[in-house]
Amino acid sequence: MNRDYPALSLTRNRLVAEPAQGECHIRRQSDGDDQWLEVIHADPHILISDEVLNTIAVYQECGVSQLGVQLSPPPNRPPCEGDACPHVPCWTQWILHIAGRSRTVIYRIGRWNTDLQAWEAAWPD
Repeated sequence: MNRDYPALSLTRNRLVAEPAQGECHIRRQSDGDDQWLEVIHADPHILISDEVLNTIAVYQECGVSQLGVQLSPPPNRPPCEGDACPHVPCWTQWILHIAGRSRTVIYRIGRWNTDLQAWEAAWPD
């Protein structure tokens, strides 16, 4: 029996702050003990809140599995550009990897958007 969990809209959970910037929607699925993510929709440009990135990082640091979601630092961690990063940590150039069962989405975190209070993220080239 396939049991659908409520759709986790990255907009609803503050991963995406502005629909005009794009959206990414994922859903956690379960069939008995088997669990996976389904990427329902993913635009090439999104906004991601500090809160979400910090939560992902804390779970990773504590060794808690996040069912296909991983945040990775760049090889040579660059400093933030200009005044883009008034807070710590700086997520510029980090990679957000969302591994769904049938589709994987990867976003490179860009600059901090002060007006929207969110990180710009885009599919890498």
